[in-house]
Amino acid sequence: VSVSGAETRRSPAVQVLPEFTAEEKAYFEWKYRYFGDTPTLADDDPDGDGLSNYQEFLLGSNPRIAPPGAESELSVEKQPGSLVKYYSGTWSKLPDWTALSPFRTEIRERYCFQTDGEILNSRKEDYVGLTVDGFFDLAQNGVYQFVLSSDEGSRLLIDGREIVRNDHLGSGLEYFASVPLATGIHSYRIEYFERADGARLKLYWSGPGFTRLPFEENGHWHVDESNAAFREFFAWRKDSDGDGLRDADEIKLGTDPLNPDSDGDGISDGDEVNRYRTDPLNPDSDGDGIPDREMLELFDPDNPAAEPFGLEPVLKINPAKFTASTGSWETPQERYAMSSDTRGELSYQAVMPEGNIYRLRVAFDQFFPEAREVKLNAYWDETFIGGITLDMGAESAELTAYTPWTPAGEHSLRLVWDGHRREVVLRIVDIELQRINGPDSDRNGKADWVDAYLARRETVHEFGGSRISPANIGGNSRYPGLVRVNGNTEPVLASDGRWFADIPLDPENAVPVEVSFQNGGRTVSDFVVWSETNLIGENGAAITLRENDSLKLNVCPADATDGSWRIRGMEQEWSGDISSPLILRFPSAGEFALEGEYFDAKRQVAGVGKITVRVVGYAFPDAEPAFWVNRLRSWDAAACPAGVVLEPGKAITFFEYSSALENGHIRYRMGIGGVADTGVFARIENGPVLALAKVKPFRIYSSSETYVAQAEGYDDGTGLYEMPLIASPVLPDTEIRLRIFVSGVLFDNGTTEIRLHAEDFDERGMAKARFLKHPEATTSVCHTLQVYQNDIYVGIRH
Repeated sequence: VSVSGAETRRSPAVQVLPEFTAEEKAYFEWKYRYFGDTPTLADDDPDGDGLSNYQEFLLGSNPRIAPPGAESELSVEKQPGSLVKYYSGTWSKLPDWTALSPFRTEIRERYCFQTDGEILNSRKEDYVGLTVDGFFDLAQNGVYQFVLSSDEGSRLLIDGREIVRNDHLGSGLEYFASVPLATGIHSYRIEYFERADGARLKLYWSGPGFTRLPFEENGHWHVDESNAAFREFFAWRKDSDGDGLRDADEIKLGTDPLNPDSDGDGISDGDEVNRYRTDPLNPDSDGDGIPDREMLELFDPDNPAAEPFGLEPVLKINPAKFTASTGSWETPQERYAMSSDTRGELSYQAVMPEGNIYRLRVAFDQFFPEAREVKLNAYWDETFIGGITLDMGAESAELTAYTPWTPAGEHSLRLVWDGHRREVVLRIVDIELQRINGPDSDRNGKADWVDAYLARRETVHEFGGSRISPANIGGNSRYPGLVRVNGNTEPVLASDGRWFADIPLDPENAVPVEVSFQNGGRTVSDFVVWSETNLIGENGAAITLRENDSLKLNVCPADATDGSWRIRGMEQEWSGDISSPLILRFPSAGEFALEGEYFDAKRQVAGVGKITVRVVGYAFPDAEPAFWVNRLRSWDAAACPAGVVLEPGKAITFFEYSSALENGHIRYRMGIGGVADTGVFARIENGPVLALAKVKPFRIYSSSETYVAQAEGYDDGTGLYEMPLIASPVLPDTEIRLRIFVSGVLFDNGTTEIRLHAEDFDERGMAKARFLKHPEATTSVCHTLQVYQNDIYVGIRH
């Protein structure tokens, strides 16, 4: 075009297209699959089901078919077996199956195996992968346990959500998960790959009303690919993140269907919507500065009069002014605490001006450029109060936690950085203790919300009377380790938010009992009365006691005012006046018949009665078992006498009967999903507690979680390699055994096996293993790591 605007010559036609994102390109492909060249907009809803085309794309549903309203409306031909697809590859990790094409497909009802030969019908022994896709039915709501083991890697998905993953070469471990599932149809998918040598794939499950069974025996089924109505129904009921909201509902709400907690406030999206009526997209729904999770934990929604009204700073602590430390820490500008080490601890002193429950806020930044999961935990007066798991790539974060009720005066704060990678940096920039203000209507020096919180979280079951001495009382507590009964902790068995205590009774007088919680923040006082067991009134009854329990026995009609009694049993005879009951202790286990006679004022037999007393004893042979977090272990316990049950704590996420042993013990398989205060109570069913096995959880970090690096080279080409090994925490009664299983590698002491004990770890919980690697060695420093507790096997890592 000339300067005057006249056309001088034509250029070729140019088509300008925008740069589409990968998601937009995927949407266009999806739209073309369903609509072809027919015009339709992303906001259109052609099937009238309430989801736009773009929302259906996100859900993975069919935009031309509305889902059936209920499962009963479906027409489904359930065909036995599941779809198995075979793939070929030389993987070291689970691959992206969508990028691969199967070389063989079949329907199978049995797909688990252990073999050194051909894997199912793949016609291959090595370098093969497979997927299994199908459906199964559940008749009962409940929590179901899944146990997966494989050689090499595998994972299990239920309803599209990953439940268990074992993505390792040559791993023979059992990986487990406990999952709440509802009645109805569920989909499942197993992914597996085998590289070389022996191959195995095993999947078991257990749940309400049944113990461990092979999962492949659950009557699994598949449907014809052409059943579009079923596919649409299932797409709509899918809950990919397991938060209790269907993906379709999450897409409508704007929450993330792949994240169970879209706003990161510690409450699942499902609970926020259906249970608490808070905003799943706002961590502080009411904008008062207190996150929803903390509001729900601390405050009683049924008592709005006790509602707090804001945060107030009470004490700021300079992070650089720590009083003690482990690891290496720098103090830039005398304002920050910055770690120059892999892990460590910092201790501070805090003088609090008044008794209260305080909110701790710890802010930090500049950390973890590569680490996927690092933990920072807080302890107040050596009581764990909270922690945070830090995600890869985060630039800043805050740990918030609440102290127990804290009296005025000096207290200690300890921050524990549970790190394990040498590349990371942690800088603590701010530490503050805050007070939550609120009304104090009874003027007792505690805000009403504090009184309500303590009353709700610190409880005592009814005192009343007890026929047995000692009386076994109990309750719940946010901090069971701080429960004091009559001023001391000796009679208290505490774990997993529960506590129990024995109170010796007086035959003549009510016994006063005072239970103190959270450093005296709440105190409950009452009396326990020793009630009589009357053989006439309870004629024919059976009573179960613990060894060394006592009964207060009498034999008389309910309206008797005088007379005497005689009791026979245990090859003895006792007699006395009805005003003086018999105090009888049962020192040993067994079953004892007690027969009693009542004599009136004329010394005539005017009533008889008989009871059976069954006395049981129980003790755990291993009362402090060590548990490797996220790994199953076998744990042997004495068989329970009839009427005695074992109650695992809520933090024990897997607990099942395994087998009976020749020595009369029972072997259980157990697993714990995190470092928590938990254990197993043995108690008479609906009765007193006999014993507590307190679980000692730990983690081990090594090799890929820390590093293996060459520390020195020698003239002959031999390399000296070192590997940090971290135990969190270090348990004094455990032993770690490292064993090399490849040629050309030795430990620096010239052997293929070393053993590490508590004294081999430094104050950070770190030890180092050193390897000598011959220049002609063709492998890495491959080894196994086994943990033993008092010579009892706990677990292994390859």
